[in-house]
Amino acid sequence: MWFEPTVSGASPHYTLSKMSAVRNHPYLCCTRNYEKPISLKHISSYFTTGPQCPTQGLIFVTVKQRHVCVNSQKPWVLRSMKNLEKRPR
Repeated sequence: MWFEPTVSGASPHYTLSKMSAVRNHPYLCCTRNYEKPISLKHISSYFTTGPQCPTQGLIFVTVKQRHVCVNSQKPWVLRSMKNLEKRPR
């Protein structure tokens, strides 16, 4: 099960930290990773967490606009990232 971020930080996969003055949206920081492989057909993009987070993280964005923290060193995550880079933009 994937979880959307909450203002209270109750999500087990990532929490919101301070607001960005530049983009006016909350920063996302990972507190733990989703361990099960996610099918590539469910992933639309990914991004890394910013320097404001205590640890560097990688977040997959699903086609339903959910954000899921994943371990960037897992083979399934590396394969997904490589395949996403091959997709036409």
